[in-house]
Amino acid sequence: MTTAKTGHGESAKGVNLQAVLKSQYHAALAMLKQAIDQCPEDLWTADGHGNPIWHIAYHTLFFTHLYLQPRGECFKPWEQHREEYECMGSVPWPPHGPPKIGQPYTRAEILAYWAICDAMVDPAIDALNLAAADCGFPWYPMGKLEHQLVNIRHVQHHAAQRRSHAPRHRRKLQLGRRKTTTIIARWWTGSCGQRSTAFATERARAPGGCGRAQRRHTT
Repeated sequence: MTTAKTGHGESAKGVNLQAVLKSQYHAALAMLKQAIDQCPEDLWTADGHGNPIWHIAYHTLFFTHLYLQPRGECFKPWEQHREEYECMGSVPWPPHGPPKIGQPYTRAEILAYWAICDAMVDPAIDALNLAAADCGFPWYPMGKLEHQLVNIRHVQHHAAQRRSHAPRHRRKLQLGRRKTTTIIARWWTGSCGQRSTAFATERARAPGGCGRAQRRHTT
């Protein structure tokens, strides 16, 4: 069990940080699942606000999965991962063009990946050294515990947007009916990390507090 530190540098005995992180991960992921479940079919692939709902959901799950690892090189992508699908806006490595996105993931596929991510939370947290001063991802200059909080916040950012704004075209379709709840990430303009095949030693910052890294080939 890892104990917490108070503002005066003293340990807060009896605080199980692993249990706290697990609880908050599961709560944030449950919010994301609700957004996925509630998204109407006609909005699942609609791109009126830049990134369709399926893409935002996949992006969120990919980086949840990635940042639950001790280090970048420990990451093994989901077996159905497609190159560059984790990126939104532009890819964070040269030439920084838009990601190559083809066939969207179905809701069933995204929910299957969600179940994998949710199931990995407890064993992943148990395996992390939360006291480590290096989080294991060079583009995030922070300790492991703080990085886990950043990862949880990232899920919450994308999931909570579902309640705030409905796309303009959907509001027209829903006139006189209950407003649709969905995840909209208007604030997002970049990628929160980098691809699984190689990891950066160079870091940049993207809007919304998410890290963004350039890829370097290791082969």
